Amino acid sequence: MKTPKILIVVLTLVLLALSISNPAQAQRTNLQATTAPTISATTMATVPATVQATTAPTIVATVSATTSATFSATAPAILAATTVATTQATDERINVRVDGLFPEGVEYDAKNSRFLVSSTSKGTVYAVDANGTATPFIEDARLPSTLGLEVDATNNRLFVVAHNYQKKAFLGIYDLTTGKNIAFIDLAPLTPKAPKRFPNDVAVDANGNAYVTDSWTGAIYRVTPQGQATIFLQEDRFSTDFVLNGIAYHKAGNYLLAVLKPGLIKIPLTNPKAFTEVALDQPLGNEDGIVFLDDKTLAVVANQQGKVYRVETSDDFNTAKVTGAFETGNVFPTTAAARDGVVYVLYTYNNQEKELISLFPIQKVTFTAAK
Repeated sequence: MKTPKILIVVLTLVLLALSISNPAQAQRTNLQATTAPTISATTMATVPATVQATTAPTIVATVSATTSATFSATAPAILAATTVATTQATDERINVRVDGLFPEGVEYDAKNSRFLVSSTSKGTVYAVDANGTATPFIEDARLPSTLGLEVDATNNRLFVVAHNYQKKAFLGIYDLTTGKNIAFIDLAPLTPKAPKRFPNDVAVDANGNAYVTDSWTGAIYRVTPQGQATIFLQEDRFSTDFVLNGIAYHKAGNYLLAVLKPGLIKIPLTNPKAFTEVALDQPLGNEDGIVFLDDKTLAVVANQQGKVYRVETSDDFNTAKVTGAFETGNVFPTTAAARDGVVYVLYTYNNQEKELISLFPIQKVTFTAAK
């Protein structure tokens, strides 16, 4: 039974020797500070003095000479890789660190110089600064799962779309500066026979009316500044599994663009039944969120494809073509926001919700010209 104790002591001495001979190994401070003293104190007294004086130093010297040299050769590369993975430039990528956040919506609040992100798992809406520091901004017990966000800078409001496990549909309206609740609208009574609901995205027009898409019921709800909710548009073909998704308001043309997979539809506010499909030069895949960059340019996020498309028009979005694309990888991007004319896309990892994930980047998009 003496042999295991001797090996424990030898291993302890090896670790201590490596920490002295190699600066990179010294980073394992927790192991040195807690494990080594405990082992030394409890086992050294039971090991024969002759072993302590002769066997251990010999083994330590041999192991240290080989292991330390090998570790020294690889440590710089390991440390460099770690640095690249955890310290991204803030103008290229903003790393939002919240355990299990799984966001869905992102907006840029220019008045307060911050991003805002929702959370499908927590319901909280977070304010995110340029360094990625996330601070709870809206914590409302009536919001179990939050999705689309829309900043109404003109009226200093934030619209928050939420649902209650796909049974209820809500639109929360909050003060953009303080986060104080202004109104809370239950949209479920508008579709009383619907077996489930999935309110998804929201846009606001020049008069302060909000428009919410519901990916299950196939409805677009309209909520006035006074809080009156009605069905703005609903079609049977919209209710097919998640064909209706992102929505954005075109101020100059006074119309809405909405995702109707695998394309886009243009909806005039004065006559929504007269909506038309935008003639695209190519299918965009599994489209999710959309955001205008200017009157002629739209960014479209395709979540399953891991892409953000730049779509441009020369005829007020009667037709449009893809002029650029950005690859995100397998991160399930959902929505995007524009900051100073630049697109930032949200990496949600909502296709990996069973994993423990703590890092959710807001990534600057650099489009590659379409071929």
